[in-house]
Amino acid sequence: MTSTLFTLPADAKFLPVAELSPRIRSKIGPLPGNQSVITRPGFRTLVRLVPEPLAKLLNEFRNPSLLTDAVLRFSRAHHQDASDVLEYSFDAIASLIEARILVSTDSADLHAPEPGLGSGEGFAGYEIEHLVRSLEDSEVYRVRTPNGEPAALKVARDERASVADIFSNEARILELLGGDVTPRLLQYGVERNVPFIAMEWCDGVSVAVAAQQARASRDRSKLHSLVCSVLEAYARLHGKGVLHADIHPGNCLVRDDGTAVIVDFGSARVAGETSDAFDLGRAGLPHFHDPLMAEAVLNGQIPPAIDMAAEQFSLCVLAYTLLTGLHPVETPAARDELLRTIIDRPPLPFTARGVRAWPEVERVLRRGLSKEPMARFPSLDCLAENFACANQTIDCREPWPDTLQRKLDRAIDDARCLRSTKRQSLKRAWFALRAAAALDDVELLAAADILASRAQPDWATTVVAAKIAQVRLDKLSERAAIADFLAAVEDLTDRHQIPSAVIAAASILDGLVLGHAEAQDLTDWAVRQFDRLCSSPLVGRSSAYKAKAQLAYVALCLGKTGVIVLPDMLDAHLKSLGDSGLGGVWLWSLAYDVLGRREYRDHALATKLPKDPGASGFALLRLHQMTGSPESLSKLRHLIECSSGSQISVAQRVLLMIEAKAPEQAIPPPIPCRLTGRFPIIGPF
Repeated sequence: MTSTLFTLPADAKFLPVAELSPRIRSKIGPLPGNQSVITRPGFRTLVRLVPEPLAKLLNEFRNPSLLTDAVLRFSRAHHQDASDVLEYSFDAIASLIEARILVSTDSADLHAPEPGLGSGEGFAGYEIEHLVRSLEDSEVYRVRTPNGEPAALKVARDERASVADIFSNEARILELLGGDVTPRLLQYGVERNVPFIAMEWCDGVSVAVAAQQARASRDRSKLHSLVCSVLEAYARLHGKGVLHADIHPGNCLVRDDGTAVIVDFGSARVAGETSDAFDLGRAGLPHFHDPLMAEAVLNGQIPPAIDMAAEQFSLCVLAYTLLTGLHPVETPAARDELLRTIIDRPPLPFTARGVRAWPEVERVLRRGLSKEPMARFPSLDCLAENFACANQTIDCREPWPDTLQRKLDRAIDDARCLRSTKRQSLKRAWFALRAAAALDDVELLAAADILASRAQPDWATTVVAAKIAQVRLDKLSERAAIADFLAAVEDLTDRHQIPSAVIAAASILDGLVLGHAEAQDLTDWAVRQFDRLCSSPLVGRSSAYKAKAQLAYVALCLGKTGVIVLPDMLDAHLKSLGDSGLGGVWLWSLAYDVLGRREYRDHALATKLPKDPGASGFALLRLHQMTGSPESLSKLRHLIECSSGSQISVAQRVLLMIEAKAPEQAIPPPIPCRLTGRFPIIGPF
């Protein structure tokens, strides 16, 4: 601390979370204050969250500085005790030094890694064609062998003993495997004082890319086959007694024939083997840690050695990610919170990720993702066999009775032909949008846009316009709709409409992909209104309960999008509502989504459905999303088919029928009642 100069490299990316798009912020989760993210491209480190005080301290290293001098300058500038600053920041600074984000001025890591070899250059008898991948400790090149055959050449960047051990271990494992589901080892040696490995060149794409293509084409058979291939490849690896110890999408390729190839065996080990020369314990990205590993890291303990049960968990995380595009649990950016979710939260059903239910596949993955190792499959062979047998025929939905189908067809035709009065236009626009999404119909999407433009101008109309623009990926229209929304709510004072407008604003922010000035203005408006709601007094017992439910729901909506830090009062409000048996399906399911507590899920399942058939139908859709259970869909179908015309309107019935086509993606209409300003579908208050 008193002799080494440290600096923040020029390529270190340092960006305030507030400058990220609302959609990305929602993935990070609610955060206090002006936190930032920091990372270095090309380094084996994930983006790290940096609280505002630490970010200011790191700015002291823009120029080379001793740690003690930087702490003293920061302390004087902010009128704090230097010893306290050092105590509070020491662990964080140490982790940034370990990740080579903060580096000494004489370190080779000061500058971004440059390719060590150029095209056409010779190295150990191989001709370099081009660089494939570059990290701080190694490079991978496509090369030509002396016979002119393509090959992969992995070269260490320096002479560190730890890097040499990794190369030696990888070469040993590749030789043991003999090219079975891995590149075949061609040569291992040392050239120019650095180790290298020459391997068979494997044409293919990352398994993540192959899965994304299968998901985009909605080809579940292809997706199932892809994951089967990955599971079988790792099962064959385990069959030879080898543990990969670094499972993630970047370490698996898929050939044109669909077979999987596993790469990067630097951290691999033979089951039961120990080594004094090289720590063959644990590696890998935190998102793929098993619960025992996550718990050890969280508690600062030495992690248990990798074993087949732990690797099975990581592999099921990979399979879930390939099938859905998302992690089995919500993954906060803060490392400790991420580790806690891995330890505590069960895997989410596919429907909670907006993906159609796949019951038999999900059942297999749930077992592989069991928190207790003994509850998982006895081997990867068993896992792969069960997954392969999982039923691929998912769509068991029966056609609607002829009378209902005719009503649906008529409603779609009316929307397509733009038949509506000014009073009906907004609801017709929303129906057309949802039908377009369910049917992949661009004509209906265009009709939704036209119908929305004909509707009575108010803030609800601008919300629908914004959602249509988001589906069309029309950023100019989205920005215009947000500007119109802000103009419409500028003088909004109705105490019933303000909460509904804030909920609607959160739904717009949740759909944003890129940030822009209007989005920040919308965020600022929503936060101001939420602060006003928090300061409003609760009057009367009945009104107090409604206000608590209202405030809790608004807080959860904004918290889910990353706009606010969840307030301290939220837990007390939710406990009061739960003890009183109040709240509603939408409140409790959202609380479970955001906070992950089992009791909120239980409240959602136990609460009574609304009396209004339309609201009841959307509550059943929400329960299906939360649990993945088909029971809610059966009840929804009964409600649609058996409710009389006096109980449910044609508009409600056909909208529920459209949402039932893709229930995992169903959302309630952001159209409040014209008289009360409340959402009749989701209103928990």
